[in-house]
Amino acid sequence: HHGAQEGLQKAACSIGEMPAGDAFVAEIFFSIALLVVAYGIAFDARQGQIFGPILAPLFISAMLGLLIWCSGGLAKGYTGAGMNPIMCWAPNIVVGGAAMDHQWVYWLGPLVASLIHAAVYLTLPPHHKDLYDDSSKS
Repeated sequence: HHGAQEGLQKAACSIGEMPAGDAFVAEIFFSIALLVVAYGIAFDARQGQIFGPILAPLFISAMLGLLIWCSGGLAKGYTGAGMNPIMCWAPNIVVGGAAMDHQWVYWLGPLVASLIHAAVYLTLPPHHKDLYDDSSKS
């Protein structure tokens, strides 16, 4: 039973010795980086033609792995950016206690990142906006 609890604690997200505000900013930064790659490759009509249905998911998953790896060494005990609230919430709720203290970082970080990304994405149209306009007129 002790080994199972130890395994769960390793799966739980933790900000470690990083201040909560810094962890929040890191979560925003890494979540935006993932969103930019995902929207730039998967949801861009022109890029979809270039990368196709096989390379796009590979690039997105490679970016996800790189972001998790890069964020993991920011502070002692910091488990890295979650970029997905449920990936931190589920193990943390099972472990309980102190694991839940900074759960807000893993919920608000990606939420703020998605709002920033949406504002930029909707405010600054892509350079190939005419592709979408031409197809809607026919």
